[in-house]
Amino acid sequence: MVERDLDTVNRSQLQTEFTRAATGFSERTKGRFDDMDVLAFARFQPSEMVLEVGVGTGNFLSLFAGASMTLG
Repeated sequence: MVERDLDTVNRSQLQTEFTRAATGFSERTKGRFDDMDVLAFARFQPSEMVLEVGVGTGNFLSLFAGASMTLG
């Protein structure tokens, strides 16, 4: 299913469910990666751009702050 397949009712239900679940998901995943050396894990080079793809909370992406000039 892609976005164009969603009618107004389905889109509204999906948005409501996402909004309801997002806060809890953010809290459950907070700190999950703090003890992992994410820069080494990702084989990150300082000249690279870091992009988190998906509907994440940014918890993982935030660990690259200060290491990359470009976060997205």
